[in-house]
Amino acid sequence: MDTYTRIAHIIEFLATDDGRTAPLSAVAERAGFSPFHFQRLFVEWVGISPKDFQQALTLVQAKQLLAQRIPVLDAALASGLSGPSRMHDLFVGLESMTPGEYRDAAASLHIRWSFEATPFGRTLFASTGRGLCRIAFVDDETQALDELRAAWPGAQRVAEPAAHRRGGVAGVTARRRDDARHTVALQLRAHVRHAAVLERSARLHRFHLEPDVGAGEIAEREGLDERRVDG
Repeated sequence: MDTYTRIAHIIEFLATDDGRTAPLSAVAERAGFSPFHFQRLFVEWVGISPKDFQQALTLVQAKQLLAQRIPVLDAALASGLSGPSRMHDLFVGLESMTPGEYRDAAASLHIRWSFEATPFGRTLFASTGRGLCRIAFVDDETQALDELRAAWPGAQRVAEPAAHRRGGVAGVTARRRDDARHTVALQLRAHVRHAAVLERSARLHRFHLEPDVGAGEIAEREGLDERRVDG
């Protein structure tokens, strides 16, 4: 079995309940590599670490449960987390809001938004007091704002031109060393979308492990929007 096929099978495994909580050593053994070698190969082929991939899929699972109005404790345990505190850290770290705030459609939050020019085109940045909660590369600004409103109907949304010019745009361009902390937050949010695309592709086996099929094409086939990097 070649490396590409092994990694694809591991992605399938990580998308299961057992896989999302499996330690690196167990996942590496399943793939037939040492933990060090597997970590390096996974990052090379997938673009993120196994732990980041697991966190991204756990977040997707938790968000689906909270959308059903399931209590935070029950949603945390059903997502494979040890308790509400772990879920709290996950959501604050990746969504810039607590699980309760996410479940309540950000009803108690102020969300600042602005459009900024980036190397990838016009981009909508939105943030809570804890950090970025939504990034979208847009063609239609009106549509982008409608989607922001639909995502967080309970929030008070405030336009603040240039509010994200340093933190948000620096995360996209990442030209200076002191921008590293912004870049990390942006990358983790991108991983949530990227992981969903990869997991869905591998799980459904519709593409017969085609090495030349990129995430954008997979997203288009699966009805996902690769342009959006959001929560």
